[in-house]
Amino acid sequence: MEQVQQVWSYDFRKVTQAACLIWGYILLVPAGVYLFLWYKTEVIGLLTLVSLWGYSLTIFIPAAALCVLPYELIRWLVVLGAFGLSAAVLVGNLQTQLRDRLDGSTANIVMGVLVGLLFVVAFVFKIYFFEYAV
Repeated sequence: MEQVQQVWSYDFRKVTQAACLIWGYILLVPAGVYLFLWYKTEVIGLLTLVSLWGYSLTIFIPAAALCVLPYELIRWLVVLGAFGLSAAVLVGNLQTQLRDRLDGSTANIVMGVLVGLLFVVAFVFKIYFFEYAV
């Protein structure tokens, strides 16, 4: 049997798309939270929110390195673990501040939406960027 070697090629579009996704998420979601709080009540500093979102995504750097493993189940577990830790950072730092500024049910809804958006970003990371064919 003759083996056919595949030539690996760069796909710089994925780099651009990943950068747009990350920067868009890090800038637009905190800006949305800031504007929502500005409309409803006392705001949390925009720089604080952007920094928090950036720090919450740092766990995806080692997750990306671990996603080179050739086992799909392990890659899913790594991404879900990174999502969980990232969500814990967001909830742990924002939940009290949101409850101080908003009523309980509104604060819970806002936190749910924020964690849902983070899940969407983690899912897109896994499906689109942390996937490869063997």
